[in-house]
Amino acid sequence: MNKCLNCGNDVKNKYCNVTCQNKHQGKKRVEKIHGKYKFFVVICDICGKEFSVEERDKKFPTKEKYYCSVSCSNTRNHSEETKNKIAKTLKNKPRKGKIVSYCKECGKKMEDFPSQQRIFCSKKCAHNGYTLIIKTYQIYLK
Repeated sequence: MNKCLNCGNDVKNKYCNVTCQNKHQGKKRVEKIHGKYKFFVVICDICGKEFSVEERDKKFPTKEKYYCSVSCSNTRNHSEETKNKIAKTLKNKPRKGKIVSYCKECGKKMEDFPSQQRIFCSKKCAHNGYTLIIKTYQIYLK
């Protein structure tokens, strides 16, 4: 009896089943093509800080520039072409306008976004409005 090359169980052939074969051969194939994962020391393009990145042997460096944090990456200078692309996407994005509504208690005008639509303008009006609603329902319930 042989041992499965992937999981080590007793088998007649090299692998238990197709799943074990794919797991074992797939890992070998990927490592042969791209290399194993290793840690590489790189320098931040903005602040010059040294930090480590985990990448595959044969693919390193995958980027032209490395950044140590999100704040460093956001400070990079965009080319005019990139700025125009960003501006186009912002222009094409539909914006939701504000909806005008009026307070149910005092009638004051309120402007809200559709997701934040309110019934009353303040806590005082809400309290007064709800107590009025409760009183009217109590009359109908009697």
